[in-house]
Amino acid sequence: MARPLRIALAGGRYHVTARGNERRAIFRDDV
Repeated sequence: MARPLRIALAGGRYHVTARGNERRAIFRDDV
């Protein structure tokens, strides 16, 4: 069974995680 769609809010804060092979970073961003 699929997960329900997320509700996107304008100005909302989201926690996003993603990992590459061997837990290496797949992108970098200076925030």
